[in-house]
Amino acid sequence: MRALYRPEGAYGRNRSTGGGAIAVERGSAPADGESVAQGAGAEIRPALRAAFEGLDRAGIAWCLLRGEDRLAEPVDDVDVLVAPADGTRVGPALRPLGWAAWPAWGRGSHRFYIAYDATEDRWLKLDVVTELSFGPAQALRTRAAEACLERRRPRGPLTLLSVEDAFWALLLHCLLDRATVRPGAAARLRQLAEAAVGEGPLARWIAAALPPGIELVTVVEHVRAADWPTLRALGRRIRARWTRGHPLEVGRRTAAALVLRRLTRLLVPLRRRGLTVALLGPDGAGKSSLAAGLEATFFVPVRRFYLGLYPTAAPGGPAPRRGLARRILRLWRAYLAASYQRARGRLVVYDRYTYDALLPVPRPLGRLARLRRWLLAHALPAPDATILLDAPAEMLHRRSGEQDVARLERQRRAYLGLRGVVPRLEVVDASRSGDEVRRTVTTVVWRRFAARLAR
Repeated sequence: MRALYRPEGAYGRNRSTGGGAIAVERGSAPADGESVAQGAGAEIRPALRAAFEGLDRAGIAWCLLRGEDRLAEPVDDVDVLVAPADGTRVGPALRPLGWAAWPAWGRGSHRFYIAYDATEDRWLKLDVVTELSFGPAQALRTRAAEACLERRRPRGPLTLLSVEDAFWALLLHCLLDRATVRPGAAARLRQLAEAAVGEGPLARWIAAALPPGIELVTVVEHVRAADWPTLRALGRRIRARWTRGHPLEVGRRTAAALVLRRLTRLLVPLRRRGLTVALLGPDGAGKSSLAAGLEATFFVPVRRFYLGLYPTAAPGGPAPRRGLARRILRLWRAYLAASYQRARGRLVVYDRYTYDALLPVPRPLGRLARLRRWLLAHALPAPDATILLDAPAEMLHRRSGEQDVARLERQRRAYLGLRGVVPRLEVVDASRSGDEVRRTVTTVVWRRFAARLAR
């Protein structure tokens, strides 16, 4: 699940704290007509509320573009408009709150910020823009962002567009970005249309883009009558007319978006590389179940690789040969395949790792055997994170049923002995339910992902 705010540039009536921003005074009474359709946003997911408060503390001029009635259960991105002068300050303001900037190319001024809410097991996404531009490539630029931010109004913990600007912004989003009007947006437009009078920076932009003979009042009447086919056709005419009137700007922005999107596969390894995480633990700790859970729920695609020291034979096939050179070659083949997936921005989960060779064995080893295990333990570079799943031996026995409690307890203590030896090792209590363990590990892994993105 995701939540998003589509920021698009500008200021508002806020306490001035930097970047040219004007801080909105919370709790002020609504202006005339603004009681129509602009809720107070009382039900807001805590992570989102914290993000808004973080923007306020940083003195960033922002406002919600739409969806203020869905912040308790966001089903889409949360769209936020931010002043152009404050765009670079959003990341530092949100990072301490668990939000990570997610690079995207060819999306105009859109900047994405992702957070994981472990309490609700939900991914949230803010879509922050510093322009009010529309169309598939954000090529239809209104230059109305700052003027709209000047007219924004506080509503409890939120800052919203004025009713007039909210109406035209949502209509342009439906007609130019989506080329359709969804049922929820249709109801919202009809509600906002009751207070639309054809004033404001976005209204002026539309008036200049409308075909001859069509006035703003006609557009509002079509909305009130729910004449969506006529409005969709009008959206196509607005796009065509604006493109003819501004061919260089529209062409340049469209070409830039297309080029950057095509270059995404090359840019991801440079700016958005993935992460590798190794799962360790005794038999019955739940490594395979955890890996499957991450694969099903993590924000980015997950690829799993087995990097244990002792691979099992394929069903009906011969037992794998266990020479040292063959083992290291097998490990490196898997590691290189995993590195390719990591370069593509994916999360790579290793079910076991060569660190198992660091565990003590029940019998004394000769010098050659010790050298052999040292070579296996250090055969591969360290993963970005290592998770050790720990649970009482009695519970491990109930789960696996393969080994006795005493032997599992020795395994458990041996794995705990890796603390201080294995870099970036975190011990996770695996005695809880699989869902709780997955949420904890997701939080740990996403924290590492966010730190990587910040660099």
